[in-house]
Amino acid sequence: MDANEVVNKFMDGLERGQVESLQFLVADDFQFVLPNASYPIGKFQIFMFIAVFRAAFPDLKYNLVNLGPGSEDDTIKGTIQITGTHSTTVEIPGFPPIPPTHKALSFPEVKIEFTEEIGQISELKIEEVPGGSIMDFLKIAGVQLPGF
Repeated sequence: MDANEVVNKFMDGLERGQVESLQFLVADDFQFVLPNASYPIGKFQIFMFIAVFRAAFPDLKYNLVNLGPGSEDDTIKGTIQITGTHSTTVEIPGFPPIPPTHKALSFPEVKIEFTEEIGQISELKIEEVPGGSIMDFLKIAGVQLPGF
């Protein structure tokens, strides 16, 4: 499988909510690099995050477009615009449950870059855009997390 196929298969699995089947497409030392984060998110954390938000936003779509060569030989870049309706409770470990708001949400378009190594995604980077953070997404949904 080439890098484009790996990324497309990964994104297709996300769109379908087939998180368990994606484990083999992500390297054990995977890093999800977020703008302004103190440290990257690892494989376990990203799959937990995906499962939580997929459950709360069952119609979640990533809308990947403009897939092409990235800044390095082993990278693929593209653009996503995440959309979804907050229709079930958000269950984040360590926080009280967040009841559904039933609001349709849409992130701004954001550039992403995948690093592929030996048929697996080893890194995912997302650019910073105003209104594009997870906290912004929750704020738009009307969700208030304690302490934030």
